[in-house]
Amino acid sequence: MTPECDAAARSHPLARRIQLIQGSSIDPEIIARVHAMTDRHQYLKTHLEFEFDKQIDHKPLISVAPDGYLRRVA
Repeated sequence: MTPECDAAARSHPLARRIQLIQGSSIDPEIIARVHAMTDRHQYLKTHLEFEFDKQIDHKPLISVAPDGYLRRVA
């Protein structure tokens, strides 16, 4: 990461919620640190006002959210 990008990420208003992980996106050790899908499922267990919005899976776009995006329902 360039020093400029690092500084921008650290000064972002949501920086306290961002954890920078540097490494290859196909490295098993890096992948093991991410747990993105597990975190969303865990979050939904304690935030019943959200659900997966699977309708977006049937629209022409590129998504990195396998179960869809979260949608507030309550």
